Parts: sequence; C-alpha cells; structure tokens
Amino acid sequence: MFNGGNSYQDVIKIAGHYTDDVKNASMIINSYLRKGEFIVFDLIRPEDDPLAICLRFNTPLNLQKEIKARQKCKKKLNKQALHQIHKLQPKFIQYASFSSIQTLNKAHQSDITPMSHDKVGNHIYKYREVIKIIATRYRCSFALTDKSSAQMAKAIQKIYNDLNDPLNLPKDFIVDRGTKYMGECRDLLLSYGVRIQYTNSKHGIAIAKSDHQEFEKHAYFWQDAEDFHLSLTDRSRTWFKGLCINDNIFNNTPTLLIGMSPNETVKKALKGKVEHRRPVCYNKPLLPSYTEVWHLLEPGELEGGRKRATDCNWSPEVFTIDSYLIKENQPILYKLYNDLRCSFAFEALWKALDLDYMSEKRACRLDHWIWRYLRLKLRYEFLTYIVVKSAHMGSLLKFIVYKKFVGKLLLDHLVQDHGKGSYNHLDYLPQLAQHLDLILSNIFAIFFSMS
Repeated sequence: MFNGGNSYQDVIKIAGHYTDDVKNASMIINSYLRKGEFIVFDLIRPEDDPLAICLRFNTPLNLQKEIKARQKCKKKLNKQALHQIHKLQPKFIQYASFSSIQTLNKAHQSDITPMSHDKVGNHIYKYREVIKIIATRYRCSFALTDKSSAQMAKAIQKIYNDLNDPLNLPKDFIVDRGTKYMGECRDLLLSYGVRIQYTNSKHGIAIAKSDHQEFEKHAYFWQDAEDFHLSLTDRSRTWFKGLCINDNIFNNTPTLLIGMSPNETVKKALKGKVEHRRPVCYNKPLLPSYTEVWHLLEPGELEGGRKRATDCNWSPEVFTIDSYLIKENQPILYKLYNDLRCSFAFEALWKALDLDYMSEKRACRLDHWIWRYLRLKLRYEFLTYIVVKSAHMGSLLKFIVYKKFVGKLLLDHLVQDHGKGSYNHLDYLPQLAQHLDLILSNIFAIFFSMS
C-alpha cells in the first residue's frame, strides 16, 4: 500500500485484504506508518506477520537505510574474488571419524613434537614420539635426541619387538610427510608388510597430536612446580623421567570413548559408545561434480612458514569438484581436480559465485578516467539528473549528481544506441578520453548558470 495521505479508515480497509487480525494490523499501521513511504504487507508470509512488521518499523528510519546499504554492499562484495578468499574460516568442520576401526592393531598413528631440552647423562632429549592404537587409544611414547629416520627406525623396531607391549605391527601406519618417516624408517615398515599412509595435514593424525597436548599439560605442570624450589635464574627442563609414568597413568585411566581404560580393552573388541551430537551430512546440500569452489587453506600452505594475519583463508585459485565419497555416518569427502592429493569436507569448501571480473576492471578504469578530469565539488542541496547529448558519441550519457557534492560520476550504460546494438564501455574509453573535456565543460556551464 502507499501511504500518501489516505485516511485511517482507508488504510484499515486495505489491511483487511491481507489479514483477519484487523486489530493488530490497525495498531501497527496507526503507530508505525509514515507519510510518503511505500509499504507492502503480505501477512501470509512469515516475515510479514504482525510481530515481524512491528520489529521492522520499530527500527529508526536512518538505521533502516544503513541496514539496506550494508546489504547492498554485501551483495557487491560477494561478487569480488578478493573478498571471497579473505572470508572467515568456518567455526566447525566435520572431519572423518575413526570410530569405525574396532580391530586391535589395525591402524596406528604416530607423531613427533619438540620438547624442552632435557639432559640425562650424556644424552640431550629434544623430541617426544608417540604411537597410538586408534581402536583403543593405547599410548606408547619414547624420547629422541634428533629427528633422523635412522633413530626413528631403531625406536619403532624396539617397540614392536617388545613381547610385553601390546603394540604389534599394524596393517596401516598413519604418519605425516616429514623426512623422519622416510629413508630407513620407511624401508623398515615396508619390510614387515606395513602399509604407510601419509597425510597432507595434521588433521589426519589428530589422535596422536592431541596426545602431545595432554602430555605437555602434565609435564609442564611438573616443571612449574619444580621451579619454585630453584633459584630465579634456573628453570626445570625435566620430562624424560616422567614419560613412562605418564603413559601408565594414561593407559589405566578410563576414556570417554569406550568407558574403560585402554589396558582393559586390549583383549576386547568393543564398539565406541560416543555418537555424533548431530546428524552427519544429513540436511546438507550435496555439491555436484564440476562445481567451482574455493578450498580452505592450511596455515602457511600458500606462502610457507607460519600463518600471518594478511594471509588468505581460502585458495586464490578456483578448483572444480572431480568426485565425492559418501559413507554411512561419515562426512561427505570431495575430491578436486588439478591433482590435489587430499579430500575436503563440505565446511572446508566455499562455492564460487558468479564473479563479475569485467565489471571490476571496468569500474576501476572508469574511476581512473573520471577522477582524472573531475576535481570540482559542487554544493547543491538536491538530487537531479542531467542528460547531455554528445554528437561525437552518437548517444546519450546519464550523469547523476549526488547531494552536496559530486561523489562519483557514473557511466551506467548507453541510454540510447540509435539501433546500433549494445556496446561495451571499454570500447568507448579512447573516444571518451578525447571528448570528456567537452562534456564536462557543458555540465559546469549548466551548474554555474543555475547558481
């Protein structure tokens, strides 16, 4: 409806066509309608029910304009590639679960982390290595003086040859792509018939990585407690002595996954009791093949080193979905073209919108020509349109003069092309550069004559 000075009764009659709740509609209209505003009520829609309309018109008029301007700006930004690759990362990503592995020694995860330099005798231990049984979360950790593949191979062989340790040679050995697992370590595992599975990120060895955090939490507490008994210049660096003690405590502590300790589940095959808190991949749109997407970047993946605040969160290059893998109670994994070796979950992909690269280039080049010739601010308190005819261009150009000053000169499109068909703005830039002085002089003459 258009409130152009209609009476109160006329407004109520019009509102009666949309709803039977005339009382609530009359209260809203009587309180929130303003003269000269174009308002349409369709109370069949949920966003136009009386409460929604009341909330919408309770907002001040200036704030409504600001909200509309932000929404319009957001739509324009969504079509720019530079804005897309710097979007925020998702708060939650549903990765693949290892709960389907229920066989002992079917798959092991291994990872290494640097620790404080602990000197024991003639050795200085710098790293902690851990091997985890995925099915039972059983832990076996050991200390290393360096990250060479030779020392890693000796430590792994010593653990798997120990008859008192429940760790036996697994079918799959999941590690990252570090050099410590190459060379002699790789040859040793392959000689036993173990299949090595390399991951492209730390998410593939999340169980072993979280175990490091659990150990560091207790080890550094011990160091802080010992610091109180030392002088101010000394710091405790001991963690090697508590390595085996911490492993025994962890393996005898019940876990939330199965409700009992890893030592109790070594001889048992049990299902995991923890279920997903929400349906996995239900009510999620399936991205078909050949869909153009951006994928989430790992820290330092694009430029190397540590992640910086100015790094992109999403890949600058647009990739195409090659295939996808659907498995029960597992997130859908998407494989991309261009020989990317890892798969991505739905949350780690961002669907590429229809980017208007030509409009970005056109806007930048037009701004360059416009601001080169336009330097004068015109003080007028009205909004008007000025149409200037150019005989050389053979068309009409529309110029918009903003309130209080000329904020920007917009060349929207050729209003009339006299039957010659549509033209691209970029084709007219050379001619526009030659005749823009003549056009602007005509505009300024009109302005000064009006003043």
